[in-house]
Amino acid sequence: MRKSAVALLALALVLCSACVPGGTEAAGVAGTDIAGRVVNETGAAFPGVEVRAVNLASRTPYRAYSGPDGNYTMPGDFVQGTYAVSAHFTNYSANITYY
Repeated sequence: MRKSAVALLALALVLCSACVPGGTEAAGVAGTDIAGRVVNETGAAFPGVEVRAVNLASRTPYRAYSGPDGNYTMPGDFVQGTYAVSAHFTNYSANITYY
């Protein structure tokens, strides 16, 4: 389980650093996408991870999957607000980060 926690911590940091253009300060600006790269505990690309974002006020859900290179893009007309962003993969604990 320790490996899972370490991998998802690394994953959360990747999600945090790549949410929207301009960094997390721009989170919630209309017309932006959420994009990033998912990596495993060794820093290698982590394909097939489900990345979810939910607007906490409207409960609007968004979803994307990381590709073979670990990259994902969640296109959307994100409105200003707080989002819960989480990553999910079999045998790994979910990690939720708020923006």
